[in-house]
Amino acid sequence: MSTNFLSRQLLSTSNCDDALTDTQCDAVIYTRTTIAIFAIFGCFLIISMIILFRTYHNFSQRLILNLTIAALLDTVPYFFGHQPKGPVCTFQAFAMTWFDWSVLLWVCCITFNLGVNVLRRKPGEKYEKYYHFIAWILPLGIALVPLLMGAYGPAGVWCWIDDDRADTTALRFGIWYGPLFFLILLLFISNGYIFSRVNREVRQYSGLYSQGVEAEKRFLLTQVQPLKYYPVVYLLLSVFPLVNRIQNAADPTQPVFALLLLHSMTSPLQSFMNALVYLANTDKAIWSQCTRAGIARALRLWGAERITERPGMEQLSGDSDTDDEANDTDSNTSRTPFNDTLQSIDSTA
Repeated sequence: MSTNFLSRQLLSTSNCDDALTDTQCDAVIYTRTTIAIFAIFGCFLIISMIILFRTYHNFSQRLILNLTIAALLDTVPYFFGHQPKGPVCTFQAFAMTWFDWSVLLWVCCITFNLGVNVLRRKPGEKYEKYYHFIAWILPLGIALVPLLMGAYGPAGVWCWIDDDRADTTALRFGIWYGPLFFLILLLFISNGYIFSRVNREVRQYSGLYSQGVEAEKRFLLTQVQPLKYYPVVYLLLSVFPLVNRIQNAADPTQPVFALLLLHSMTSPLQSFMNALVYLANTDKAIWSQCTRAGIARALRLWGAERITERPGMEQLSGDSDTDDEANDTDSNTSRTPFNDTLQSIDSTA
């Protein structure tokens, strides 16, 4: 995307909403686009670390990867600025509908997976193919409905369901507002219960040691801990968009600039906040690889003809056993599945 193209998109704000001044429209669009730049950086950071260090063998990491890809695609329409009715406007509206739904449903899948983990003490990998259908194919079908109806068009600062349609409010509630309100309520209840259950079990296991207890701790660490904050981030950042949507539904012709601005700030911010959550929960075994030498060796691993991988990447949990192995082998390098493979490559180089 060239600078001139981006500038033309950002500057096309004239009469973006009859109830807002051009200055207000500019503020909303520039704010949204600036935050979207940070969001894209966050997405690429997560994706590159998961792929480079092959943590996608862990199911929870694959869920994070899919959520991040959906968030990245959801960020792209923010760079189109205000558009008049036409193909670009239709594409922006279609993409926003598809990937807004995709992000929401990946969050729902993660929450369901956490429930399976916590309540049944089983990984949710057997549901993975269903997650992909629910979070990619189903949103595509939803986004196609307004497209086939010719319902996409200018909707204030951005394009969505055309403001000029007689059934605008009904269609918006049918394909987004209604399901959104229900799912957010369900997410609040589900995640509140999951958090209380996990915290109670962590306190219960505190100070205890047995093979069974250690297995429980390890399961919580590898399958629950990496995922539990992503639904919370989505819920917290959904507050202002939700309030703004309620206000829009109540009075579509009189948007509140402050709410619209907060909506524009928090919607693309999710990807960046996800990146912060990911970095905060990244295992120290991975951080030990984030050096020039570690990255170079990881890239060599990608080019190796024979790669010995350990499914599940359980050793990336950073527990005391892993630390003991690291201290026994190399006081300066944490032991990970990458080390074993890379050492074998070095020995044959």
